[in-house]
Amino acid sequence: MSVEELSPSEIEHIIRKNRIVLVEYTTKTKREARYFHSLVKDFSFKVLNKIRVVSVNVDNYPEVKSRENIIMLPCLKLFFNGENIWEQEGCFMDYVKDMFILKRSIREALKSKGLRIRI
Repeated sequence: MSVEELSPSEIEHIIRKNRIVLVEYTTKTKREARYFHSLVKDFSFKVLNKIRVVSVNVDNYPEVKSRENIIMLPCLKLFFNGENIWEQEGCFMDYVKDMFILKRSIREALKSKGLRIRI
């Protein structure tokens, strides 16, 4: 399963029903967000059956930015059992660095909750 683009209400439902969810907040208007979306797609294939990866386009749902306190796009939030345990805003625009940071950060956030996942 790749990255599913969903509405905010669908994402809230996914967060409640799944143990581990990575939510991408993105836009089609920023070059950095378009680049990062492709990186998140690649990442989603590395975590198949481990982490549910979903996306919301804030162009379609502008209220999400203020409700989720998002200052910069792209933005990622990791939820474990419904709790936001990690987030990242922005990126380096360097695929190798961004993928390394993404994998390492998520692995460490989950490790802090007693869960070890190989990514």
